[in-house]
Amino acid sequence: MISLEDIERFFTILAKAGVAYHPEVTFHDFIHKDENGKITGPSFTDEESERLDQLMKKCRDLVDELDADIWEICERVDETVSGNNKKK
Repeated sequence: MISLEDIERFFTILAKAGVAYHPEVTFHDFIHKDENGKITGPSFTDEESERLDQLMKKCRDLVDELDADIWEICERVDETVSGNNKKK
């Protein structure tokens, strides 16, 4: 069973890896671009995308079950990873 802390850790891993994740977008849609903005390929293999999509679904299911705000978790993680934590 996952917890809200696990969701925060998952989002932190994504953010630190430079993945501009979105809880409602499939990882199949993530693409890499070169320095000129030209698409160079998908960010994740089909297998990786499936696994990440499954993990994100578990996150969405848990926040729904607990009536938590997934966007609040995203914002907190983004602020912490970027060093712009407003709670300092």
